[in-house]
Amino acid sequence: MACLNTEVHGQPWQSHDGSDAGTPTSKPTLTRRAVAAGNDTEVCPAGVAPGNYEYAAGKGRDGQGVSYGIPMMQADRLAAVANKGNVLFCLVLTGIDERNKDIPKVKGCIPGTPRVPGGPPRDCYPLTGVTRGDGGMVALSIIGALDNSFGLKGIIPDANAYIYSVYNTSLPGTFPEPTGSALVAGYKDCEAELDARKANRIPGTPPLNMVVFSDGFVTEGVDAVAAYSKSVTARRNDVMFVAGAWGIFDENETWVDVTPASFPQFVAIASVNKDFESSTGTELPVNFTAFSAPGQFIMWTSLLSDYNLDALDAWGQRKNTIAASPPLDGVQADFWNSPPPGAFAGSAVGSVAAGLVDCGLGNSTCAGAKGKICLIQRGGSTFAEKVLNCIKGEGIAVVIYARDNQGACERVTGNLVGVVVNDTVVTSPLPGGWPVVIGASLQQGKALLSALQAGKLTSLTITSPARTPTKVPITFSDTSSENYNTYYAACMATGALGALWSAHPSCSRQQILAAVSETAKPKLNSGLPDWEVKARYGKGLLQVWDAHEYLVTNPCKPTPTLTITTSLNSKPFPKDQKDTDAAGQHFGGTGSFFKVTVVVRNPVTRNAVSGVPVTLALDPAGLASCKVTQRTTGRKVGAVWSCSHVRGASGALTITATSAESAWYASATSSITVTL
Repeated sequence: MACLNTEVHGQPWQSHDGSDAGTPTSKPTLTRRAVAAGNDTEVCPAGVAPGNYEYAAGKGRDGQGVSYGIPMMQADRLAAVANKGNVLFCLVLTGIDERNKDIPKVKGCIPGTPRVPGGPPRDCYPLTGVTRGDGGMVALSIIGALDNSFGLKGIIPDANAYIYSVYNTSLPGTFPEPTGSALVAGYKDCEAELDARKANRIPGTPPLNMVVFSDGFVTEGVDAVAAYSKSVTARRNDVMFVAGAWGIFDENETWVDVTPASFPQFVAIASVNKDFESSTGTELPVNFTAFSAPGQFIMWTSLLSDYNLDALDAWGQRKNTIAASPPLDGVQADFWNSPPPGAFAGSAVGSVAAGLVDCGLGNSTCAGAKGKICLIQRGGSTFAEKVLNCIKGEGIAVVIYARDNQGACERVTGNLVGVVVNDTVVTSPLPGGWPVVIGASLQQGKALLSALQAGKLTSLTITSPARTPTKVPITFSDTSSENYNTYYAACMATGALGALWSAHPSCSRQQILAAVSETAKPKLNSGLPDWEVKARYGKGLLQVWDAHEYLVTNPCKPTPTLTITTSLNSKPFPKDQKDTDAAGQHFGGTGSFFKVTVVVRNPVTRNAVSGVPVTLALDPAGLASCKVTQRTTGRKVGAVWSCSHVRGASGALTITATSAESAWYASATSSITVTL
């Protein structure tokens, strides 16, 4: 994707320009529990970030975090059985930067770099010091972030991945949406990389399968995406395409095919939150959505040096504080750090101690603010306007707390830099810029307000410290969209499906998806009509451990590989046939023959398998025909057909071979296209 969304470099509860976007009723409420009147001062659960559920409990702002979405999909339980060497993740997205020490070292390439046909695995991607957008970094850290003492832990740590930077550009920050032909070039490179790695595998090792993830709005040539993905899934069972379930309807409410998820070859993933609730933004036409996965407040790792926003609250980077004097009655020791006070881009660095004044929503000059810290609730105007109204009242610092419809424990972070209102940038009139501004949760803000109104608060001390070095040059973006972003959900699903496949490498794509379909958690009692449930949730929430147990009980038979060759690219057959071109290929004429050979091979040993019935199909039928449709493979030569070319007919002929299921092998299909 060229840009995750307009809020990625802003903050999750405001628009990119710093406005407090949306009416309170237009966004989902992530209420963990009700906020009682007065001073409900229960400490929020530890170890969390936005929405108070992102990181693993007990991890907090120090150490390594685990996304809530991983156990929600049961993917954490696959750690004991997954084998990263059995699955290749090919990400056709933006790029990465290898200076991020929390992501795997991967190989990759960029457009315009030809690959040697049949050549070895390659690496032509300029990783070091290159910023090519966030998409690759987001996907790779969600799927495969390392299991170390810092950062995030991915679904399948240190994943085996290949990056094709389809958004490659010489202009940093400029990422035009790709054309269909550009995406297909990426898919072809992924397929070639898979084949190169398969060729390098030691005989006897488990099969290698590939999950391809791509996203984006296809500007033109979307039919090429449909045709190529259909071709791949028809001729091989070791490739799975995944994409976020999103797109557009036109003014006539007709679906427009502009995203990969528009096509059935892609496993389209809808987005849900921690409570398994969907958003209207993830709808697709009925039967388009395959499954759903967590997509709200999904965290990822990135380089701190790539961002200048102070509001990117990295662990170990900022620790804003609030301290009331005297301490509030009934407030536990860790209350003011649960969640940690949010940071605002553009805020001054320092500590302020003063009395507190209630400024309401701060939508006008705050009376009585002189020399005090302004307590302002979110809503109704931009953060910059609220702070400006505090300054106009001669206030010296600001605490902005959450709206009434936000969860009691949600953090508030924001941006004061470059905010535009009525075509004018809002700036601070103070010589040093904006004062100290920090965010507070709804619970924290209500506790301050209650104490102030009861006359029990003498002064408040707030601190916005300077950045301090981290153990490694990475940060954790607090900027995952509040909206239910299907990109994040598809990243989650890609990792979970790949981890499951790595534990069952002998299964085909179809067998993996069948197991997932059988075990997905359906959305029940939603109050929605059936068609809307299907559009928003698909078959349900991924439950990959249940799918693993299903496959243990119902093990997959190995899926053989089928190799199809024709005499069109070798010597004529039969030898006495005279109607050939200069290259020896048969064209036209009554009785013009060509040979088709299909070899069935064990996917592990690669040895040819005999005694397997194979059915051959030709499309279109008007170009050629074979005397029989089914033959059985022999020990040395496979199954061989003698077919005839119809007089005067010409064009592309698709030859499809399908092996029958046997006691030892699953059915397999492969196809090639030749020109007559």
